[in-house]
Parts: sequence; structure tokens; C-alpha cells
Amino acid sequence: MGDKSNKEGFTDIDKMVNDLDLSNKKRDADRIEEILHKIEIYWKENPDLRLSQIICNISQEVGIGKDPYYMEDEILSEKLDKKIIKKD
Repeated sequence: MGDKSNKEGFTDIDKMVNDLDLSNKKRDADRIEEILHKIEIYWKENPDLRLSQIICNISQEVGIGKDPYYMEDEILSEKLDKKIIKKD
């Protein structure tokens, strides 16, 4: 049921991570406050959910499965934007 290893011993997920060139890319520290704010809004709209449920549910929606380790912050942020109920 897990990822199948190729001849080099890498799983499909390992290959996706290795294909990313993050060596020259620094992550923007401003994303932290922004994402935490979105989580706060969504969580208050859905107080019966646990934090881990929110993150795991979103990772399953984007096809990552039950392991949110590989989900990029930008994806989490975009999904939260779609989930937050706009109050006008």
C-alpha cells in the first residue's frame, strides 16, 4: 500500500522531494503569521476539529495522503483560503 521503490531505492515521494530545487530558495518568514492566522480563523469556524485533523484533512485533499510532511506552506495557505467562510 506504500510507495513503491524504484531501482535507485527512492520512493515516489522521495523522488518528488528530490526533484524540488530548494537549495537556493529561502522561505519567507512572513508566511508563518499569515498561515497561523488562517488556521485560527478556520479553526474557530470549526471548533470541534483538532489541529491535526485540519492539517491532515487538507493534505488528503491535495493528494498527499495522511502524511502532511510533504505539503508546501503555499498549498496549505491556498486550501485554507478556500475553506474560510467569508463573512461580509
